[in-house]
Amino acid sequence: MNCTFRFFLIAILGLLWPPAGVMANGFDLEVSVSTPNASPGIYSMVPITITATNSGNIPGTDIQIRVGVCGGSAFGFVQESKIVYTSTGSSTLGTWDYLNQRWTIPSLAPGQAATLTITLFTLTADERSIQVYTQMANTSDIDSSPGNLPIVDGVWACTDFEDDEAVLTLNALTPNCILSASVSNITCNDNGSPNVNGDDWFGFDLLVTNGALAGTYQASSVYFNGETYTGIYGVPLTISNLFPFFDNIPFTITDNASPTCTAVSNVVPPQTSCSNGGGTLPNFILESFFAVGAEGVIEPNDTVYAGQSINFPDHFAWLDFPFELPTFDLGIAAYLSADNIWDAGDFEMAYTTRLMSPFVQNYAFTEGSIGLGSIPQNTPPGNYYFILKMDANDFVEETNELDNYKSVPVTIVNTALPDFSVSSFFAVQILPSGSGAQVEDNDTILLGTNLVFPQLFGALDFPYEFPTFDVSMGVY
Repeated sequence: MNCTFRFFLIAILGLLWPPAGVMANGFDLEVSVSTPNASPGIYSMVPITITATNSGNIPGTDIQIRVGVCGGSAFGFVQESKIVYTSTGSSTLGTWDYLNQRWTIPSLAPGQAATLTITLFTLTADERSIQVYTQMANTSDIDSSPGNLPIVDGVWACTDFEDDEAVLTLNALTPNCILSASVSNITCNDNGSPNVNGDDWFGFDLLVTNGALAGTYQASSVYFNGETYTGIYGVPLTISNLFPFFDNIPFTITDNASPTCTAVSNVVPPQTSCSNGGGTLPNFILESFFAVGAEGVIEPNDTVYAGQSINFPDHFAWLDFPFELPTFDLGIAAYLSADNIWDAGDFEMAYTTRLMSPFVQNYAFTEGSIGLGSIPQNTPPGNYYFILKMDANDFVEETNELDNYKSVPVTIVNTALPDFSVSSFFAVQILPSGSGAQVEDNDTILLGTNLVFPQLFGALDFPYEFPTFDVSMGVY
């Protein structure tokens, strides 16, 4: 190839290959959505910014962009999605119809960008995805088809294949989190004195993997004597010097690179003479407890309501440890049961822990409230029992496992749902003079007239204990 022909070929390629930064030939709408709070907790404000950019070289007109929740109602944010609006939002260009979640932009010049800001409020910490897509545009888009997002049976299908669509995922599940833990080489050491508990301990080797990933993790438990162990995936980690007084010891594995990647496992101590120092087993004895509803202390066979909140404020118990008591958290829980015998299928209403240590053994104590619990709203009417149980998780092996809980019989009845009723309200129109006039039935009101709604009369009918929450009121 001679020099003249090479120069001619390079010139042709330069014509066919546009330089960087050159706009697309036509209208090209690109949409993005972002937030500084991508992992919000429950009951959190989430500011959302949506940006629409014309990356083409001709204007786009009559653009309509919709916003909704993936897998939710096609008509926008609703209570069922557990994401709601806290404000009407604002845009730098065009108008935002927050009732229908539609952003209308009359015209977008080449290279021009417009932003829409809204604030959402989360009623859940579960994963939710926000979908933004272009519903229509009067100008043809060179690489997208506005309005092609499928809605099946009223639910957003939420595909994201074109640049006029975008998805923002809140509380995204951690990828590549496949934790697996196994325990081996469980050892027990009574140090040659099986009847002396203070020098006994046990240990084990922990092996943790996270799929094919390399890296490190942390193992923690309230039973690890305040220690947090750091291990390497695929390499046995030796944990030792633990008290062997429990039927099983749960512990949590947490990936160091992704703190939301966790798993729970457990180890069973060796059932040998060193498990309890060779002496008599300990025992928790619950003597009494009482439950309190909206009308005071609940007596045996009292009537309570489905949906009602119950407080378990006090109880009286004995601790009987024949050896020095280790330091650990004892679980105490209240349950709703179909009979007066506790079993693992009973519904847990409230739970707390009490610190056990050598300073609290072999004496009686009373405990403050373990918390409030609600009877499930869908509980069928009938006869039930409230049960309070010491050592709720059965961590401690005892001489008698049946004397650490008590029961109180109650009768549960259904209750009507709460009701908000409005009896009357009135509206006032603001006249051009600045004065106000009450709006009567069938009055004629000019478009653009300002209205105020100064008063509303209604009633609240709650057949059970009234919860604390904000009731919204709107005029339409």
